[in-house]
Amino acid sequence: MRTLVETHMGNEAKHPGMIVLTNDPYNAEPTPELLRQSFLTPVDLFYIRNHGPIPQIDAESFRLIVDGLVQRPLSLSFDALRRDFPHVTVTATLECAGNRRQELIDVAEIPGETPWNIQAIGNATWGGVPLREVLAAAGVSTEAQHIAFVGLDSVKKADGGGFGGSIPLEKAMH
Repeated sequence: MRTLVETHMGNEAKHPGMIVLTNDPYNAEPTPELLRQSFLTPVDLFYIRNHGPIPQIDAESFRLIVDGLVQRPLSLSFDALRRDFPHVTVTATLECAGNRRQELIDVAEIPGETPWNIQAIGNATWGGVPLREVLAAAGVSTEAQHIAFVGLDSVKKADGGGFGGSIPLEKAMH
């Protein structure tokens, strides 16, 4: 079975019905008609959202680093994640925070923003290691309140960091 990552590593549309919004970085969404054809969004019709170039990751040398307010900082390989942690699946909707931005742009210009219509959304069955299992292995401190994530994407930010976000610890443990 192909994964989302395996199917869009290049800057080409996955399906002829994809609407390319920007080429650099590459961003595309399906037509509304194609998106409505199935409850689960086919991989080749799932929207593509990039804030910068797609990072090239060497699966052998990559490490997931878990540090901060933890008792045991972790440096986990893909193999360790697959071998040492349970694998689960969940069917869920993923929606870009900028979905429907075109409606805002129609009212007032938003310089430098991707003009997403209503199709930056998709339903899929996702699989992997539950975040709570990784956090339990690291032993999250009772002082921790949020979990911060930083990606490998190269994004032009004032602090020089990659694309990231955070969620409350309670949600991360669910």
